[in-house]
Amino acid sequence: MLRHGFKFYGQTVKLATFEPGNNLNPTVWDLYKKNRLTVVRQVRYDPNNDNELDLVLFLNGLPIVTCELKNAITGQKVGHAKKQYREDRDPKAPIFRWRDGAKRALVHFAVDTDEAWMSTRLAGLSTWFLPFNKGDGHGKGNPAVEDKHRTHYLWEEVWERSSLLDLVGRFIHLQTEKGVNPNTGKTWEKKTLIFPRYHQRDCVRRLVAGARAKGAGTNYLVQHSAGSGKSNSIAWLAHRLASLHDADDQKVYDAVVVLTDRRVLDQQLQETIHQFEHKTGVVEKIDKHSDQLAEALQGGVPIIISTIHKFGFIQDKIESLPDRRYAIIVDEAHSSQSGEMAVKVKELLSDSSLEAKLKAD
Repeated sequence: MLRHGFKFYGQTVKLATFEPGNNLNPTVWDLYKKNRLTVVRQVRYDPNNDNELDLVLFLNGLPIVTCELKNAITGQKVGHAKKQYREDRDPKAPIFRWRDGAKRALVHFAVDTDEAWMSTRLAGLSTWFLPFNKGDGHGKGNPAVEDKHRTHYLWEEVWERSSLLDLVGRFIHLQTEKGVNPNTGKTWEKKTLIFPRYHQRDCVRRLVAGARAKGAGTNYLVQHSAGSGKSNSIAWLAHRLASLHDADDQKVYDAVVVLTDRRVLDQQLQETIHQFEHKTGVVEKIDKHSDQLAEALQGGVPIIISTIHKFGFIQDKIESLPDRRYAIIVDEAHSSQSGEMAVKVKELLSDSSLEAKLKAD
């Protein structure tokens, strides 16, 4: 509802306006600037008691972030904040309510002067928190900063106005996992609200900034450890690059090609992008033959998911493809995908006339 509004007697009521990708429509920028982001301390949130939340952030009057703050000087640390959420905060209270997704606040932070943790769903003692820290060298936690708390980045960077709007508008999404219990044969479904961890947000924003400044033709390497959310980082990046414009309001890339062999990422990418766009045809999965890949490239599909091996079979069609700029995201770049087949992809998508000129020179 925050992203797309809702219908009321045939009219669409918009609850927020998010930053446009270009400057072509000044009216959207005017609406974007009118968003009201407010912070309220000591919020009484439960009609059944007098409990208070230390901090709540609101977007146009709607609560989107809650936070419990602790300070070691008073003898309490981040673990006490997590315990408070698990044991003293009723998940059925309106601000925490969940039913196939968050019904009120989207994320809950447990913070002290050294560390920050977050959860997108309160579930009593089963509440699961993930670290929201920058990392200290090659270890966990946050680096020391002169004259500042180690968690200063939370309110200076992450909760900053444009950053928070960006997180709500183009990062947070509801992930659905489905499967079959091998013992009972019954199908199951699990829904998780995904809020980017610090390294994911930082990774996507750095790559987008680099692409906007340098344009096509630059290589980047991203290292993600196991379990750190690589699939979501790829989905967010693909979506951002597909609509990225430079300082002159020209599209940086005509299409984004994601090369992967993982079906899980295929489905996840499509579902994630659909939540942002609510449109069909934005993402096309190449799961039949190489002709399908050539047609997608030729037809201007914004985001294409394919295996790297299919590129070797479209060489005879490459000359008929229009002159375009592509962003290539290679999943598992350290594996065999980055060998001879990766070289083939670069050859096929490079400017053949430029290659010929270089050879002639």
